[in-house]
Amino acid sequence: MICGCLHDHTNDMPIPIDTWGDARRHACEVRWIANLPTSQQRREYLDAIEKRRGQAAADRLRNDLRVLWAQRKRPDPHLS
Repeated sequence: MICGCLHDHTNDMPIPIDTWGDARRHACEVRWIANLPTSQQRREYLDAIEKRRGQAAADRLRNDLRVLWAQRKRPDPHLS
């Protein structure tokens, strides 16, 4: 779901997802963090999340940011 559309592309089978649920909110937060202008701002935000929500929540965001950045480096299969 990290692509930003309203479908889960697991196994290239578009499945509508709940746009008001926790998964959508998390994916939006990951994209928002990734689009912060500087790495310092991303670090500060994630540090604040760790203090407020705990290390597990911050680690989940960090891991999903890595996934998002890896996906951004690959060619978009929807444009083929």
